[in-house]
Amino acid sequence: NGTRVPCRRITTLMMDYGVDHLDVLKLDIEGAAINALRDALENGVRPTQIAAEFERPPLRTDIDVYLSQLDNLFATL
Repeated sequence: NGTRVPCRRITTLMMDYGVDHLDVLKLDIEGAAINALRDALENGVRPTQIAAEFERPPLRTDIDVYLSQLDNLFATL
């Protein structure tokens, strides 16, 4: 929909608050969970538990890409 909002990386938030490990990472970030989780994992964040919402894209033409991204993320996990 083109809406832009300010955001911060999980690793940045952890540094800002002096957190070196996450027991639980819960994400409800309106379609950005795949990218946020991928970024966190690539930067060494390894939560004990993850609870995240994955919103299906509204356009049918985007579903194959979405499912491929989910598959890649789950393979990484």
